[in-house]
Parts: sequence; structure tokens; C-alpha cells
Amino acid sequence: MELKGELGNLLGESGGHTREALALAKERITVAERLRDRYPTHILSYTRLTGCWASLGKLLEREEKWDDAANAYRRALAYDVYLTEHVPHKPSDRENSGDLREKLGRVMLRQGKYSEAEKLLTEYIMAAEILATEYRDVVGYSEVLCNAYLNLAQVYLLTGRRAEAEAAYGKHFQRLETLPLHSILPEQKVWSRVTCPVRRFWEPEKTLERARRLAGDDPAALPHKAYVLAALVRAGQSREAIALAETIRQESGSTPSLPSLFFLALAHNQVGEREEARRCYDRAVRAMEERNPSSPEMRVLKQEVEEALRP
Repeated sequence: MELKGELGNLLGESGGHTREALALAKERITVAERLRDRYPTHILSYTRLTGCWASLGKLLEREEKWDDAANAYRRALAYDVYLTEHVPHKPSDRENSGDLREKLGRVMLRQGKYSEAEKLLTEYIMAAEILATEYRDVVGYSEVLCNAYLNLAQVYLLTGRRAEAEAAYGKHFQRLETLPLHSILPEQKVWSRVTCPVRRFWEPEKTLERARRLAGDDPAALPHKAYVLAALVRAGQSREAIALAETIRQESGSTPSLPSLFFLALAHNQVGEREEARRCYDRAVRAMEERNPSSPEMRVLKQEVEEALRP
């Protein structure tokens, strides 16, 4: 069963083989359930079921099947809770399934179920803070915890609780800057800064420098140039951001990306071009509805632009 699990994970990560990966994940669940029925008090029966349902949730999450992913993570969490309460075991016997609440919490956030997301993320953070202290050298704990604080900050912002959002953002950036280089992509540090609507976390000069290093002189580095555009807006260089958008359009022949449209709306608004700002915002909203309606980052950006454009 372990070999099928590894194969399923590889197929899911490679792209284009999702159907096969899902079939293997469901087959593993069937086998694990038979094992549970045969050995209802054995630790392995429940750790395997927890892992199998969590793997299925991860595959469904990649496919953006949020309802199905949430159901899979709930099943995994239910088995983990049952194991904790009813099956005799030592803590060292269990697999590391503590991040199930974080996984389910971020799916709830995608679904706009903010109360459930807040509860799950808060529960995860409380437990993970202890683990991150005890296992400082285990990068995974700090990395997932860093993302959990970001998701919690987004929950707070989208429910109108800015002070709590700022506190969660502070924890996120504190952990982000201390993660080892091999555990995080350089663009993640830029993207987290520019998509945060709280000014004191922008670090505009450092973030713009990082974005420019990512873009370099490579004309193919289009996504990285979008980071530069966003960083220019956060640095108050809105005219430069508007000029860069035109350069990107001429070089690539493509229209601005969804996040770039939101940042262009902010840029035009900052230089007093409110009608053009409104046009960029309207285009961004249409693109968001078509391409990525569930993205918490885009919802937060949309909220920020809406506030900026109010009379």
C-alpha cells in the first residue's frame, strides 16, 4: 500500500495524471478500511486511514474541488481524533497529522466559511507553536505555521477585524524572515509583502530590490516583472508602475495579470486617474470571477481597492 501511496503522490504532483492519482488514493482508502475492520483496535489501522484521506484531500485541493477536499480532510481529522480518544497508543506511535486542522482551515477560507476557518487555524496555531519551539530544527513546523498565520490574517481582514489581522500578519512575517533559504522560494517573500494591505509590513525599498533581483534582465521573466509592478505601487512609485505595465504589454503582447490589474487600479488612483482606476478594478473583478474566485489573496486585494476607490 505504501508503494501505491508513493505512486499516487508522484502522479498527482506531476500534473496531467490526476485521474490515475485519485483512483489510486481511493483504492488505498478501500484497503485501509478493510484493515480497520479486521484490526479495529490497532494503531496502524487509524494512522493509515488518516494518511489516506489526507492524501486524497491534497489531490482534490490541487484540482480546486473545495467541497470534496474539505470532506476528505474532515474524514482524516475524524480518524485522527478517534485514534486520540479511543485507541490505546503512545504519542510516538502516531504519524504527524497535526497539520490536518491547518489544511481544512485553508480550504474553509477558500470556501468563504470564515468562522470555521478561524476556529481550525487557531487550534492548529496553538498546538504548532509548542511543536515549533520543541523542534526548532524541523523546518516543516515553522513553514506551515508561517502560512497558517497568513491565512488567519486573511480571515480577520475579510471579516472586518483589522487589529487582529495586523497581529497575525506580524507573526507571519516574523516567521517568514527566519525560514531557511532552502525552505522558501524568494518570490514568496516578495509576494507576501506586496499583497499585505497593512503599510507597516511593506518594507518598500527592500521588497522592490528583491523583486528587481528576481526579474533581472530576462524578458521571459514576466511573472517576476509583475512582482516589480506591485512593489513599485507599494513604494509609492505609481507612475513607474503604470509605465512598466505598458512595457510588459509591448514586450509580451499580453494583458496584465489578475493581481496586476488590482495593483494598476491602486496606481492610477494614487496619481488621480480615478476613471482609469475604476476601469482596471472592473477588469480585475471580471477576471477574478472567471479565473480565481476563491483566492483569499485576491479577495483581500479586491477589498483594499474597493476601500481606496470610495468617494
